[in-house]
Amino acid sequence: MSVNDSYGEKRTINTIQALRGIAALMVVLVHFKVYFNMPFYNFGDALFSYGGMGVPLFFIISGFVMTYTHNRTGVHESILFIIKRFSRVYPLYFIATILWLIVLKYSVPTAHEFDNSTDIIKSLLFYPLDARNAPNLGLSSLFVGWTLNYEMFFYAVFAASLAFNRWMWTVFSFAFMTILYIIPSIFSSFSFVTEVDYGFSVAYMSLVTNPIIINFLAGVLIAKLVNVVDFSKASKSSLTWLVFAVVAAFAWQYFSGFRAGWGFLQWGFVSAALVFVCVIYERRFGFVCAPLTYLGSISFSVYLLHPFVKELLQIIFIESGHEEYAGGPLMGLLIVSSTILVAHVSRNYIEVWLSNKVRDFLLTRSMLTRIA
Repeated sequence: MSVNDSYGEKRTINTIQALRGIAALMVVLVHFKVYFNMPFYNFGDALFSYGGMGVPLFFIISGFVMTYTHNRTGVHESILFIIKRFSRVYPLYFIATILWLIVLKYSVPTAHEFDNSTDIIKSLLFYPLDARNAPNLGLSSLFVGWTLNYEMFFYAVFAASLAFNRWMWTVFSFAFMTILYIIPSIFSSFSFVTEVDYGFSVAYMSLVTNPIIINFLAGVLIAKLVNVVDFSKASKSSLTWLVFAVVAAFAWQYFSGFRAGWGFLQWGFVSAALVFVCVIYERRFGFVCAPLTYLGSISFSVYLLHPFVKELLQIIFIESGHEEYAGGPLMGLLIVSSTILVAHVSRNYIEVWLSNKVRDFLLTRSMLTRIA
């Protein structure tokens, strides 16, 4: 992954980008697994049922990237960070939500997601729709958007912490200790299980106290560790075997369903190990896998747009009188490949361009122009 910090310093981490692409593809395939089931064997269920493992992997990567690419603190950096993250996430999320609601209304006229304006507004403000049913808390109007509710909350705390300069990590640690441990312990008892219900009636309290956030913190810790742990004397063969062992453990847990779930003590731990060993390996010996790296670069578009692409293709086949072709493995492959193609177009001609426009607009109207 190629990332720029707030002052233009470029750090290339191809393995992170590749893992991000894998995580996005895992989520896509679990949503489309039914297309790969056959009359004689349910291949889709066997291969893709645990694609939700991509969610904690996403969160760990987010925590890692934010920490790894931000070395400077202060109010200026805090404002710049939140403007850049908002500009990166919101424009495409807004477009994807509207596109999804339009095609959903066309294909399912009784769909409540389009008519419930309160839920749409909440979704576009990254507010959970329900205080119960953790961790997705009622999903969002664009159902995959529930994960962005957690992302944006973590961005907000990270940005606020940046404003405290040398006290950043003290404030950051205290904030998450309070919301993830102290508050749950007061109202109930702390749990690592993401399906926990602490009994809050306010939906946002259920979100900020959910232990799924620990995955972000694991990413932060990994970013700190890779700059401290010395692997300079490790041989290539030993690190290769370490990566192989972790990849094998990740694959085994994925296919076996062992401790399936979004918590850190479920899918999170082995996902964190995977991120750690891959980053260590690349820092020592490099990494090149162009297809996966590119998939990672378009992963945000893949993640947000795949529901729209699937629904649109279904409409096209059904309305054109070819309903018999709207299912099965070939349709599944068509949906996945079309999603990647649409994501390619979105990334290169919409996502980046629009994000830059929104970022520049906000920067010119923020206090940063007066601070500079």
